[in-house]
Amino acid sequence: NCMIEIKKSEITSLIISHYQPQLKESAYQIYSFQQKYNCSFTELESNINSSEKEEYGQWEDYMEWKGHLKSAEHLTERIQKIEHGLFTIA
Repeated sequence: NCMIEIKKSEITSLIISHYQPQLKESAYQIYSFQQKYNCSFTELESNINSSEKEEYGQWEDYMEWKGHLKSAEHLTERIQKIEHGLFTIA
């Protein structure tokens, strides 16, 4: 019943492959919103903040878009850290 040693380099690609589908989904959703509104997130945010009339559907899309941007940023950072071996196994 001895512990085995697994090198980080042996599991890096496995861990990254776990996060890639989530990152791809967020990237796809971000692209979809850019196409739907024909603008960037910042432009939509500016339009929403300057509009006197609140449009529920647009607001809902804005919140979802914002969530996917945060998710993509988080996942990208996580993947980069993993690629550089900046992780431990608990």
